[in-house]
Amino acid sequence: METKPIGLYVHIPFCVRKCNYCDFASEALSVSKREKYIDSLLSEIESYKDENISVDTVFFGGGTPTLMEPSLIKSIITALKNNFDIAEDVEISMECNPATVDRKKLLGYKKAGVNRLSIGAQSFDDTVLEKIGIGPLQMINTPGAVVLGMVYDFLPYMVLPIFTTMSKLDKKYIEAAHDLGCNSLQTLGRVILPL
Repeated sequence: METKPIGLYVHIPFCVRKCNYCDFASEALSVSKREKYIDSLLSEIESYKDENISVDTVFFGGGTPTLMEPSLIKSIITALKNNFDIAEDVEISMECNPATVDRKKLLGYKKAGVNRLSIGAQSFDDTVLEKIGIGPLQMINTPGAVVLGMVYDFLPYMVLPIFTTMSKLDKKYIEAAHDLGCNSLQTLGRVILPL
């Protein structure tokens, strides 16, 4: 019996800082911890070499995977291809904080094999951003803002996850996503626990 391909999730646990709403396993980036983590991750990937596991999707999540240099992402993708049966048309997605990338970095990710971005925008409302500990919307003023306008030059598909506490999605969120050229909008509910 032929086994169905699986999707792999690759966790990159590093962020610029730990946001107070986040309950994911993540922490502020440390170069020494990053090196140890990548070494451990590559060893774990290699441990599956003889398992003959078919993979049709790979998702880099976190944390903030775009804090990793493209060469590190490439080494992970290469290890995956060497140790799993990766489909020819594999979708390799990566969560992206627009403030952590520029044109050169995006080109590096594309060259490494990333073919889909999930660009994070927890909200387009500064009041909500302040409440969840991120601060005012900075995409417009960062080098990463240019990335949003250029993303179609590099990658064919983009998802924009949005944090919302509303029972229905406000029209301004849909308009903001449309203005960014987003072709898919995904809302994610989060549980906020009182401190």
